[in-house]
Amino acid sequence: MRLWRNPDICNVIGAVEEVGSKWKLVVLNDLRDGEKRFNELERSTGASSYTLSRVLDDPEEAGFVDNRRELESPVASYYALTEKGGDLCPVFDALDEWGATWLERPNGARTAEPPVIRAKRITDGLPFVTGLGSEPGVIW
Repeated sequence: MRLWRNPDICNVIGAVEEVGSKWKLVVLNDLRDGEKRFNELERSTGASSYTLSRVLDDPEEAGFVDNRRELESPVASYYALTEKGGDLCPVFDALDEWGATWLERPNGARTAEPPVIRAKRITDGLPFVTGLGSEPGVIW
């Protein structure tokens, strides 16, 4: 018997399949802060423009994300969570809490303390995350 046919877990499996890949989760979680332009999402998620273009289509088609296009100069696409996407926020909070408790950190500890964020400034003056770790780094 396939797991997804088990009525006790089919909603869990279906939800995970609907939300999808790592990059979809990264984008959906990032949009919790509100509407963002494509280039803002590119910077804040660290995704390449190719990856982001490819990834944004699925959540939009699934009804998680709304894409508002401005055709006036400069042309821009704005992305925001729909009601369906916003309903994932408590799920992200629960996953964040679980991860803080149970995922192993770089130093081998399991702790709710967040890892240190190492970052550098790029040409537009915004921070760009270069890694996570337990050693001190530049923190914005």
